[in-house]
Amino acid sequence: MLFGLSYWHVDRNEIDEILLSMDNKMEVRFVNPKPPTALDAVLTSLFKNYIHFSNSKLIMEDITDGK
Repeated sequence: MLFGLSYWHVDRNEIDEILLSMDNKMEVRFVNPKPPTALDAVLTSLFKNYIHFSNSKLIMEDITDGK
C-alpha cells in the first residue's frame, strides 16, 4: 500500500528500482487524492492488481469487500 508518494525527478530512479524489484502479481493500493500522472502510469503498467484510491475512506471498503 502506497500513501501519498513523491515522484519528483530526484526520487524517480530510487522509486523505480524498488517498484521494478517487486512481484508484478502483488496487490498494490495507492492512496493519493492527486497522484502524479507519471507514477500512476508506471504503477498501472507494472502491476496487474493495481488500484488507486483518491481518499483513505475507500480503503476500508476495499479491505472488507467480500468479508
